[in-house]
Amino acid sequence: MKLDTTPFWCILCLIQLIGGEAMPNIFKALASVTAWVLFIGGCFSLVIATITWATMTDIFEANTALAINFLVIVVWLVAGVVVMRLRQKME
Repeated sequence: MKLDTTPFWCILCLIQLIGGEAMPNIFKALASVTAWVLFIGGCFSLVIATITWATMTDIFEANTALAINFLVIVVWLVAGVVVMRLRQKME
């Protein structure tokens, strides 16, 4: 298996190493912290990006940088949900 540095691959590797047993408490705590950081960071970034979009640009103006910013925010939010679902499946 090729190891990557992203949190998702690390969590998947841990799931495979544990092999169906109950997840140790330290990994539950790390998964919870990671999920909350991703979720709260995504929500905070969404608020900031929306305020920036509404105040700094015309509402209907196409801005590539803001579009990419919103895409990254969606990835953060989805990543938080995925990490939490993986944590729930390991209980």
